[in-house]
Amino acid sequence: MPRNELPGVSIVIPTYNSGTTLKLCLSSIKKQDYPEEKVEIIVVDGGSKDETIEIANRYGVDRILSNPLKTGEAGKAVGLRAAKFEMVSFVDSDNILPSNDWLTKIVAALSGGKVVGSEPIAWTYRPEDPPIVRYAALCGDNDPLGFYTGTRAHWSWNRSNWTDLPSLEVNADRTEDHVMVRLPKGSRLPSIGANGFTGWKKLLLENSDPDYYFDVDVVYNLVQSGFDTFAKVRVGVVHLHVGDLGGFVRKAYRRVRDFLLFRRRRVSPPPKRLDVLLFIFYNLTLLPLVEESVSGYRKKADKAWFIHPLACFLIVIVYGLALLGHIATRILGGSGA
Repeated sequence: MPRNELPGVSIVIPTYNSGTTLKLCLSSIKKQDYPEEKVEIIVVDGGSKDETIEIANRYGVDRILSNPLKTGEAGKAVGLRAAKFEMVSFVDSDNILPSNDWLTKIVAALSGGKVVGSEPIAWTYRPEDPPIVRYAALCGDNDPLGFYTGTRAHWSWNRSNWTDLPSLEVNADRTEDHVMVRLPKGSRLPSIGANGFTGWKKLLLENSDPDYYFDVDVVYNLVQSGFDTFAKVRVGVVHLHVGDLGGFVRKAYRRVRDFLLFRRRRVSPPPKRLDVLLFIFYNLTLLPLVEESVSGYRKKADKAWFIHPLACFLIVIVYGLALLGHIATRILGGSGA
């Protein structure tokens, strides 16, 4: 597509005490080979106490907005409503765009008219990243539960695919810059919608909660409305989601806490009970988890693969304790205690 025909893109970045990663994120955006006048950068901050705002100002972002509800989902909703361009790209503050043509390729996948959203097909693997970051990039998911429930939506070096769900790809031509994906109506979908997801503002507004932008719910709503074709673009995105196992546990707790807190506002189907029970069984027997690690190591030799059994075990513990705490709170609240 000629540069003068490229659409305008509003890049929305939710932040909260994001000083350790925001500089890298904004630097990678500023290096994009895309007409500067057609890119708007919106930082939506939840009240950061560190240098987040200073960094945003230093890199000359177009707007810094307030996010009184603080969560990332609320920040995305604020940024989406405020975006001035017809196309919106959601980039988290812990994301790095790994190449200067990243935005051009993401946008090009949307230019055909049929595709309503596009995103990277992989999380970029970098040997210099912390082990837990390399592990997620190798697996294609920072929540190992998604490795067993069909929600994984990024390339796995172990399984040599980006999803375990069958018959989603419309064109699997390996010479193309992207894979077109048609998602089935009414069923559980892969977790498409974050870490570089880009779509048309009008459609995203029409299919999202006005206060909380739950990315997988937006995609689910789009599919139910007949907008079922997406693109997995053959680019990556670096996702510096946590630095160690302590951060992994804290993020897992926030994820399940928010799921339980907002579950009545959510529309996408939860994981199948049988898949969750199988995941718990794998943790009890350990063998399937170790087999995944060994298989992955044979395909991509990195000791980070052997985090997998521990990561799965921690997810079972954290999610289980959070669920028990939620049930106890409801019982005590219902009894008037």
